[in-house]
Amino acid sequence: MNSVLSRRQTMQRAGVVLAGLACGHPLAALGAVNAKPAVRFGLITDVHYADRPSRGARHYRDSTGKMKVAVDAFNQQAVDFVVECGDFIDAGDGTVESELSNLVTIE
Repeated sequence: MNSVLSRRQTMQRAGVVLAGLACGHPLAALGAVNAKPAVRFGLITDVHYADRPSRGARHYRDSTGKMKVAVDAFNQQAVDFVVECGDFIDAGDGTVESELSNLVTIE
């Protein structure tokens, strides 16, 4: 039996755990405790920002606008924290300098 989870399995399991945390206390639905969730969080993944032209279904430069929409939604919902699950930037031109520049831009 292979004990290594695929990326998809890991994301699915993490989503289930985070969704459970977002539900707050299980007795809240019964009115037994304050119905406010204990923790509010945002989840974002696969931003893939790079300062380069679109390729196929990847629209690298559009990531900054999409990130702004996500941050605005997180702020409106008053989340306690945000989890970023990977692929924040894309490779760019392959140099360390371009990757650092991409990271500064998307941050």
